[in-house]
Amino acid sequence: RIIGDALQTIIGLLDWNLTMQQAIAQPRLIELNGTTELEEGMAIAARADGLRALGHRVQVRRHDGGLAGIRRIEDGWQGGADPRRDGVAAGD
Repeated sequence: RIIGDALQTIIGLLDWNLTMQQAIAQPRLIELNGTTELEEGMAIAARADGLRALGHRVQVRRHDGGLAGIRRIEDGWQGGADPRRDGVAAGD
């Protein structure tokens, strides 16, 4: 699932103009072999029944991953750490 987490973060950064922290912290969803997985405990999990009604196989599950990232921005650096884990983004 790390590939899906990383891809979703990159999409958040490039397509949705999120900050690194916002992109890493967003709720996770992924399509794996015909099953759509939604992250348990996040607002996105409320979409499960609607997706099932449309014929999707849906599983709501705990997210096990944890990302951290850093990127260069115009006036310095921007970092982010997954709030689901113990890491933090810090700097001066």
